[in-house]
Amino acid sequence: MTCLAPCLFTPGPERSVAPFLQVVRHAGSELTGPAFCPDGQRLYFSSQRGTDGNGVTFEVRGPFR
Repeated sequence: MTCLAPCLFTPGPERSVAPFLQVVRHAGSELTGPAFCPDGQRLYFSSQRGTDGNGVTFEVRGPFR
């Protein structure tokens, strides 16, 4: 199973990398265009080829830290 898992870099002197979300069954695709809405409560990103070869855009609702 193909899994795409974008990560976040935490700020501060003890920086770390943490997985943020996971998108499964998107073989041969890549995640693109992550962007937050102006109020920071929603994150949008796309899978170039989705599960069927067509692109798909996702909305993830926060709150985000």
